[in-house]
Amino acid sequence: MEHSIADARHIKKFLFIERKVEVNYAIEKIGFVEVIKHRPDLITLFDTSPIPKQKEFNSIRRTHSLRAPRRSANARFKELDKESSNLLI
Repeated sequence: MEHSIADARHIKKFLFIERKVEVNYAIEKIGFVEVIKHRPDLITLFDTSPIPKQKEFNSIRRTHSLRAPRRSANARFKELDKESSNLLI
């Protein structure tokens, strides 16, 4: 059972890395990186999106610091990881 849990965690990390690589590849292929290099002002269009997660991020960033939203997200992911580990046991 312990080996299965360890394997599941390894697979989860591998899939996350694979997804990140695929996203980065797609971004490079569509030329997004080049656009941002030449027109950094366009990034503000993406920063001002009114989605709830962005609003939460901006609120935490304004009241605490730029790293605070990252810490908040990391804490949430650790809690989700614990919950999923408990489901496997």
